[in-house]
Amino acid sequence: MKKQTILVLSFVLVLSLSGIVRAQSTAPSESPAKTGEAKPVNTASPRPQPALVISPEVHPDRRVTFRLRAPNAKEVSISGEWGKDKKALSRDEEGLWSVTTEPLEPDLYGYSFSVDGLQMLDPGNSSVKPMRSPRTSVLEVPGNSPSLHDFQPVPHGTVRIHSYQSKSLGKKRGLYVYTPPLYDQTTTRYPVLYLFHGSGDNEVTWTALGRAHLILDNLLAQRKAKPMVIVMMDGHAAPPVSPTSGAANTDMRSRNIEYFERDLLEDVVPFVESNYRVRNDRSDRAIAGLSMGGGQSLTI
Repeated sequence: MKKQTILVLSFVLVLSLSGIVRAQSTAPSESPAKTGEAKPVNTASPRPQPALVISPEVHPDRRVTFRLRAPNAKEVSISGEWGKDKKALSRDEEGLWSVTTEPLEPDLYGYSFSVDGLQMLDPGNSSVKPMRSPRTSVLEVPGNSPSLHDFQPVPHGTVRIHSYQSKSLGKKRGLYVYTPPLYDQTTTRYPVLYLFHGSGDNEVTWTALGRAHLILDNLLAQRKAKPMVIVMMDGHAAPPVSPTSGAANTDMRSRNIEYFERDLLEDVVPFVESNYRVRNDRSDRAIAGLSMGGGQSLTI
């Protein structure tokens, strides 16, 4: 009896709900506009989009054209690693600035625009030099034959990216490690090079721009180098100092070297020797660097 009562009540409830649904579905919909009322039509033409700016454009004779759309700018120039002098750009009636260089030697070049005194990246170029404050675009001028830094059909090593907690500095830091071809297929222990970057760069720059891993791959294939592990760490170890603090540049450099040395010897070297098959004797462990990194190499 109880089951029949429950079934009857359930049937009544279903009928009631279906009636509500039908009522809602058959109710007249409200229209924002009255019947017969004209709706406004947008007859304005879409605004024309500016033409795509191609920059840089490398010509077959290795001349390079740079372009920048800046219709409100008063003065635009470019400076690059191909020479010491800035080159002024010319403006056309559409506000497009451009300049073409003389033929450049095959290489990688950093460059920046200066717009009314403000240094900036080339917005038409997605290749950017990794830096603490990115402001340099990267130009590659290819040659007739592959360069040492080019990707070539040779055996390739691996670049491994790490984040580690520096106990000596009390913060998280970044680390790039290159291992040579066949590293994972052998049990060999390798010599290790700790490679330091320049003052405006970071741990990414040696591979993203310097292409140290490709250079070593090619040198190994040419039998001009021995297999090794390369460790690339962030050379900026000391906390940043406010420009208004009055600290001299020499004091800041000395402070950074002190912090960097602690991180290298107390954190990075133990991390590498615990996680990679590297030799730890004096004859198989080296340091080298560029600019600021060269100074760190000589001081540590």
